Amino acid sequence: GGPIHCTAYVKMLTDGEYRFKGKMSHGTLARHGLTAVVEIAGNTVLVTSLPKQPLDLEVFRAHGITPEERPILVTKSTAHYRADYGKIAREMIGLSLPGYAVPLPEGYGYKNWKGTV
Repeated sequence: GGPIHCTAYVKMLTDGEYRFKGKMSHGTLARHGLTAVVEIAGNTVLVTSLPKQPLDLEVFRAHGITPEERPILVTKSTAHYRADYGKIAREMIGLSLPGYAVPLPEGYGYKNWKGTV
């Protein structure tokens, strides 16, 4: 989506670099570009300047957020996050939203598919 108009408190600004510590890409340097941690209406929001998937929970820890202490975590990712987030999640709910990767096949609008989806 596009920009939103809101009042926000900027808690942290970083270069968005950290090392993955989960099973996916362990030890690899993550580069999410300029990153901000902001508070909006009582919610902590992590905003990155590059469109990268948050493969593991280190994206939060590297920016001063302890994911285990949060009652709800929301992330925009396709599937790779499940390996690390599953360790602390009581439940994971997948959503099919507009974008380049729709996690549910029904969202692709196949026209010539002969099988079932």
